[in-house]
Amino acid sequence: MTKTATRKKAADLPPVLEQRLGPISYRPLADIQAYAGNPRKHADKQIVQLMASMRHFGFALPLLVDVHNVLICGHARLEAARRLGLDNAPV
Repeated sequence: MTKTATRKKAADLPPVLEQRLGPISYRPLADIQAYAGNPRKHADKQIVQLMASMRHFGFALPLLVDVHNVLICGHARLEAARRLGLDNAPV
């Protein structure tokens, strides 16, 4: 992506995606709690690769959280975003 290219905002997502995922907003990473019972473990190498992808493309998919801000899906993306020092993420 060139420096002059613009990234789509969550509000610019196709309507069909928003219908499937529900309304998308940005929330502080500090407010999102990882699900303690998450069975998947991600290797450090995978998180580093995801960080590189996020630097280049941004968030390809928003994080999925419940009404209490507990993470349902996206634990690796959350960890990568925290390591990148991001303040907010699309949910």
